[in-house]
Amino acid sequence: MKRLVRASYVNNVDPVEIKTILQHGPNGRYSVRGEYNPENGRIKADVTKLAAYDDADYVWARIDDNWTVKFIQDGKQIDRMILWSYEPDDYESVEEYVNDVLDQVVVELIDSNEDIKPVMIHY
Repeated sequence: MKRLVRASYVNNVDPVEIKTILQHGPNGRYSVRGEYNPENGRIKADVTKLAAYDDADYVWARIDDNWTVKFIQDGKQIDRMILWSYEPDDYESVEEYVNDVLDQVVVELIDSNEDIKPVMIHY
């Protein structure tokens, strides 16, 4: 049996931690938690909608370090997106690439979550 080994990070480079909130419009606040490799731009992160006191089952995204984004709802993968890999000629820095990827993922999440009605929790 042939085994494929995928190295997440090359040359033992320490990943850069991502903890941020992205704002897209009045109802588009998304939390990003994860990390990326500063040499090759590989990202591992979860992107979720911030909705306090809301129990609706929103779509969220998991970005794998093999340039794949999985869109998940109710514990099941409902869609996926293949990212373009980091090319130094296309971007001034890895950070610019990471921001571009995160913005694209948030735009896809906004489209996926636009028809989901909030389910407010009342205490």
